[in-house]
Amino acid sequence: MRIRGVVACLCLALLASACNSTTRLTAAHQSAPRFDVAGGKPGIAEDEITEDTSLDGADASTSVTGGSTAPGSPTSSTPGPKAASATLAMGTGVTAKSILIGVETAKDINAATAAVGASTDNPEEGAVAQAVINYVNKHGGIAGRQVKAVFHEKDTTQGSWEVHAAATCAAFTEDNHVFAAIDSSVGGNDALASCLAQHGVPLVETDFWPFDAEAYKRLGHFLYQPSRMAPERAMAVYVDGLVSLGYFANGAKVGLIGFDAAPFQRMTAAVKARLASHHLALTDERTTITPHGVTDFGELGAQIQNAIISFRSRGVDHVIFSEYAGQLPFLFLKAADAQGFHPRYGFNSMSRANTQASQGPASMSGAVNVGWLPTDDADVTQEYRGGAFATCMDAAKQGGISGSASGQRLYTSIFCDALLFLKAGLEQATALTPAGFEDAVGRLGRSFDSPGTYATNFFPGRHDGAAAVRYTKYNAGCECMVYANDKLDPVG
Repeated sequence: MRIRGVVACLCLALLASACNSTTRLTAAHQSAPRFDVAGGKPGIAEDEITEDTSLDGADASTSVTGGSTAPGSPTSSTPGPKAASATLAMGTGVTAKSILIGVETAKDINAATAAVGASTDNPEEGAVAQAVINYVNKHGGIAGRQVKAVFHEKDTTQGSWEVHAAATCAAFTEDNHVFAAIDSSVGGNDALASCLAQHGVPLVETDFWPFDAEAYKRLGHFLYQPSRMAPERAMAVYVDGLVSLGYFANGAKVGLIGFDAAPFQRMTAAVKARLASHHLALTDERTTITPHGVTDFGELGAQIQNAIISFRSRGVDHVIFSEYAGQLPFLFLKAADAQGFHPRYGFNSMSRANTQASQGPASMSGAVNVGWLPTDDADVTQEYRGGAFATCMDAAKQGGISGSASGQRLYTSIFCDALLFLKAGLEQATALTPAGFEDAVGRLGRSFDSPGTYATNFFPGRHDGAAAVRYTKYNAGCECMVYANDKLDPVG
């Protein structure tokens, strides 16, 4: 079987593959006032850059880097200050010349995917992050300051998500004192966000953990997901989108399989409530353990086998998911195919539909997806975006990032989204502090041109920015997901 993507999340966050651009939105959708996400504006002119080669008090034994010269021109969704302002209040990790950011990365992603039987050619997260940082620094940095990074690498093939989070948190808050952090897109749960919040460090989250209203009550002043959608919104969009796509037609018997941790139970409840609003109901519902690391995958596989038996006994012919990072679908589709069970699947961006597409026509026939993450929703051949996304890809090119087209697209958009979000907020901030950043994010509105999602909307109290969805469907010809239409649907 040909695997096109990256199995990450430690067994499994796969990346899609291919290249090029074939599909575009109609002009009417591109120009809709509700989604005016025009390309950004450069912050500082090249001749105004002030180079600072010191580590600003950081532990010299740690992996702390600044930016090296790289050609190109990053974008920001809002104009930045013309020079660093020493008069602004400055928080931990900020000086008049630099800002210290913690960057968590996964070790040797391709070796990790090989361990679960996938052959991939993806760039390393650390290399991508450094290329983007170099690019931004060459063209003004953030708020007139050069970005310096503390890199912390985790081995996702060993240990638990909680152990990884503790080590990363210590590196960013004890060994060094960063202003903000960006986590790895591979593995993880809410442990890192919880630890950093206790230390007053903002986290720009790039993983798929479902931070819902309960999580935001605890972490909200320090948690940001610029291209993500909180579960309360996402599950309503998921069900409504599947209805719009005709997924539940002709007496569909729907089974749902989901993780058992509290956030996923709340997601499942939200799905069932939304189904009920459409006069629909589940035929069967199964839960599995929520893995805390790779060592849990054996037990998870056994529970998936039991769920398949139950679904078949109840005549289930459609399957949907309540999980994150594509872990359950990746294992479920393989196990179901081995048993000759081929229901019609309905995905959303949290389940990484284009990753699942690599499992072939027998499993994926008729599959559809409701998505807000272009790199996970559709094949790279479907890419049509310009603006900040194109700028980020240019940053990767100028930084010498190698690997498959799909891997470059995925990892570059993830990290670039996080860094440009920090830039957009801090360049509107009246104080370079966590509180000043939060206030500025609340004023971004729809202005942030995210490389990671179709459109954004921020206001006071909303830190999950995704504000539009597109629909994709499985295409057997390319064994990939392609856009089902040219609609860009707004999300409240």
